[in-house]
Amino acid sequence: MPTRIESVGLSCATWGAIGGGARRLAVRAAERCLRQAGSRPSDIDLLLNAGLYREDGLAEPALAALIQGDLGAHPGDPPWSTPGTFSFDVNNGGCSVLNAVHIVEALFAGGTAHRALVVASDAVSHGPRANGLGFRRVGGALLLSPSTGAGGFVDFHFESAPEHEDLFVGEIRWNGDGRPGNALVLEEKPEFARRCVECAAVACDAFLARVGLDPAEVELLVASQYPPNFANDLARSIGISESRVARAAGRFRGAHTAGPIAALGAAMEGGRFHGASRTLFALVGSGISVALALYRSEH
Repeated sequence: MPTRIESVGLSCATWGAIGGGARRLAVRAAERCLRQAGSRPSDIDLLLNAGLYREDGLAEPALAALIQGDLGAHPGDPPWSTPGTFSFDVNNGGCSVLNAVHIVEALFAGGTAHRALVVASDAVSHGPRANGLGFRRVGGALLLSPSTGAGGFVDFHFESAPEHEDLFVGEIRWNGDGRPGNALVLEEKPEFARRCVECAAVACDAFLARVGLDPAEVELLVASQYPPNFANDLARSIGISESRVARAAGRFRGAHTAGPIAALGAAMEGGRFHGASRTLFALVGSGISVALALYRSEH
């Protein structure tokens, strides 16, 4: 049974803005997503957080549980909140959103859930630093449900190229600039962006061949927004017109894990997503990891 996207929600913070942390950004995006669909937090059976970078080094408890509590989605423990909302984090860099959607689909198929939220956001207190890197503080949310027809996510593919794992790395280091405490440092080698395109292009060629699609039949490409030119470069590499590439708009440009959701949101707002019969999702991240999915419209 395919999984369909009901709605998308986005949030954004500028530097110094109150409420710009990863937790609050995800909550605001989720609230907007639910509001657009006319749904309530109590309707959610699953909540998966696919965000990666968090302010103040927050790691435990799972950020998904904190977001669930902020939303008011069955915040108590069973049996007092039966059936409850099951929440957890999914961390696989830039591919996390599609990993989360794939997990949701498996739980839908088992009949253990009927409505799910996938949220993603990134925010670091002092900003990721190294080689001028910096991700905009953006939150995104997808509301998912099982499709009653043939539309929705119909196939997935995941692969990695561990021989390139040293091209993009992050670690916690002691501040060397006079500030107390530790800082997240990201290091990206010059060839990272090129290798991302190469790995994703090989994966896309094999995936499209397996599902029986020519690149010219892909009507919309929703891809990672980082590296910055990845979506356009990938489209050229696999033979998809750049006019069919979804792009994050305005203040949502520069997002990392929420980037694909921001691009999807822009395509929805412009009517391109619902008008596309076949949409290819292509996400990439450190590792190098590649996540692909084919989405068919319901019309």
